[in-house]
Amino acid sequence: MTRLLAQSELQAALVLLPMLLAVFSLGGLGSLLINQPGPRLLILGGGSFLVGDYYLLGTLDLLSNFRIIRATLVCGQGFGIICGQLMF
Repeated sequence: MTRLLAQSELQAALVLLPMLLAVFSLGGLGSLLINQPGPRLLILGGGSFLVGDYYLLGTLDLLSNFRIIRATLVCGQGFGIICGQLMF
C-alpha cells in the first residue's frame, strides 16, 4: 500500500487496522460458538464473507480509503470466523 497508493506506513497501518480487529474479535467469538451450530456451518459462513470480499477486491477503487477499509473489514470477518474452526 505504501508503494502502490503512495501512502505513509502509518496510513497503510490505519487502513488495515479494521481487518486485524475483526480477526481478533470474531476469532474468539467463533471459538465460543463451535459447539452451537457446528464447525461446518461456521466455516461456510466465513467462506461466504471471503467470497464477498473477493468481489469487493475485484471492484475496488484504489483512490478511496473507505472502500479499501470496507474490503479489509469483510476479509477480517471471514478469516476471524474460519480461523477458530480450523484449529480444532
